[in-house]
Amino acid sequence: MIRLPIAAALVSWGALTNRRWTVPVSAALALPILWLAGFSILAAVPTLRRPELGALPATTPVTAARL
Repeated sequence: MIRLPIAAALVSWGALTNRRWTVPVSAALALPILWLAGFSILAAVPTLRRPELGALPATTPVTAARL
């Protein structure tokens, strides 16, 4: 059970330093059992490291029609 404190420390450090990629890495690390399918969480890391693929601008309204 050493992976859970390490994952918590990693996501805390990522939040303090504005590193979004630490969230999926921490989630994969915090899984109780490391199955091969659990590594699919890490597929989000390359997308989160690209700043141009960030969140929607604050001026863009999200409506039910767009969902």
